[in-house]
Amino acid sequence: MDDVKKPKGGASPSVKVARMITLISNVDIKTRLTFCFVLIIALMSMGTGILLWQSHVMRTQANRLKEMDEQFMEVQRVRSLVLSFRNESEQLVRARNLARLQQEAPALRNQLNDSLRQTQTVFRGIEPNNILDPSVLPTLETIQGVLPSQLDSLTTLASVGDWEALRQRVEQPLDVLSSLSAELVDAASGDVQNKRSEAARQIERAQIRTLLILTAVGGLTIVIAALLG
Repeated sequence: MDDVKKPKGGASPSVKVARMITLISNVDIKTRLTFCFVLIIALMSMGTGILLWQSHVMRTQANRLKEMDEQFMEVQRVRSLVLSFRNESEQLVRARNLARLQQEAPALRNQLNDSLRQTQTVFRGIEPNNILDPSVLPTLETIQGVLPSQLDSLTTLASVGDWEALRQRVEQPLDVLSSLSAELVDAASGDVQNKRSEAARQIERAQIRTLLILTAVGGLTIVIAALLG
């Protein structure tokens, strides 16, 4: 009789599976049940931990988007404040009414001081890693810090009746502040777009990882449950 030829490379996959099943069958049922339950619990715990981590990543990025929007809105608000102050100052100069200027100056000053405090409050609540640019807050503080001195100059020049000097005093510095605030809005807009895109990519990656983790943990749990059966 011819010798039976053995397949090259060792036992075939079916033989290996049969040996594994035989080996598992030799293990006590209680041990097998315990092992399977422990493995299922470990998989569920690991999946839950990873999902919590991915959830934290998504919450962090969502909070980052929120804080970037708050900063950009604050930059736009200060830009609107500069334009409003410029418009009101020009109206007061054109009116050439000292009594009106002296009457409205305290309210304008309070508005400017409140605006500066609002800016500082907004940026105080922003996490350092989520600040658009380190120069944004100092620039906003500088712009709003100059406006009260402009108001003082208007009041002083109006009291001596130098309306022509007052007109020049309104136009030149406020033109500079208006240009500076416009540049800040443009720069902040570009920075927001870049960081928003990066945050959106991070959220998308976290969502994909979450889907893959759920699929993997669910699939392994089903396989283990089938083996347990």
